Amino acid sequence: MHGGSGALVANGVVYGVLAGQLELLANELASVAQLVPSLPACVAAFAVLGLAGEVAAFCGVRARNSRRRLALLIAGATLALAGIFVMRFVFYMTHLAAGLGV
Repeated sequence: MHGGSGALVANGVVYGVLAGQLELLANELASVAQLVPSLPACVAAFAVLGLAGEVAAFCGVRARNSRRRLALLIAGATLALAGIFVMRFVFYMTHLAAGLGV
């Protein structure tokens, strides 16, 4: 398994476990489930974007045409970063102190 693929799978598992534990994470005002009701959809978006980025990067490495290679590698990096951004936004939404959701 490629290193990037292993990291994608590991992150997906961690985010899946987090999604299953949402009701347990709470303070006096709200639970994480109330702050981020769309977490399962965000985890799915992370997985899809990450996988699409992996596929594009793999195809870019295999491409013979240098312009096509560059375009696929840029697309792969952009897709992977978009998936990371989605989960980073969720991370900030889960702050129970004075996060974006309160």
